[in-house]
Amino acid sequence: MFEMKINLPSKLELSDVYVNEPFTIYEMENILKKDIYNRLREEFPDKSFFTEGYGPRGKLIFNNQNPLFF
Repeated sequence: MFEMKINLPSKLELSDVYVNEPFTIYEMENILKKDIYNRLREEFPDKSFFTEGYGPRGKLIFNNQNPLFF
């Protein structure tokens, strides 16, 4: 295991990108340390694990009911 500290601002208004009109849009950059982010990217399953989809564009999903989930 490794410790994962998330660097989040105290308010959405302090996000790297914040728009409140006509609806709220926000983006937060660099919320993880680079080494943790890279490790998570390396461990993320490749596209072959995402065998199901939904919606008009078939957004791919992978859930704990899938036999490949571990």
